[in-house]
Amino acid sequence: MLDPRQLCVGQIHKIKLSEPPELDFAPEQSRTVSDLISLHIDDMGCSLADLSKMLIMNETELARTYSINLPAQERARGAHLRIIQ
Repeated sequence: MLDPRQLCVGQIHKIKLSEPPELDFAPEQSRTVSDLISLHIDDMGCSLADLSKMLIMNETELARTYSINLPAQERARGAHLRIIQ
């Protein structure tokens, strides 16, 4: 008589780890929230500072999360490291 543990070990190779290549689609990029944020900035005149206060997020974090282009000054400020002595 077979031990149930031996049966499981013998069947482990039959478990699917991924979909067949023809069904393995790339994940969909979500755009709805990013589009809403862009709508508030571009069409409704909200500033990035206003949105960051409403969403309780740092301006740089908000821009990075929702793919918002920062003004050059703010982008440069967060784009490098500084040595503080």
